[in-house]
Amino acid sequence: MRKKINNLDDKIIIVMNLSTNEQKNKKIGLKGLLVSYFFV
Repeated sequence: MRKKINNLDDKIIIVMNLSTNEQKNKKIGLKGLLVSYFFV
């Protein structure tokens, strides 16, 4: 269970990094955030 939580935290960090990279276009950033969250 602990490993799953840690992996989830890592995925969230990765997703947040992706969204900050796409910060210039907020709509694309939000879509990328949702897509990467559900498919990572």
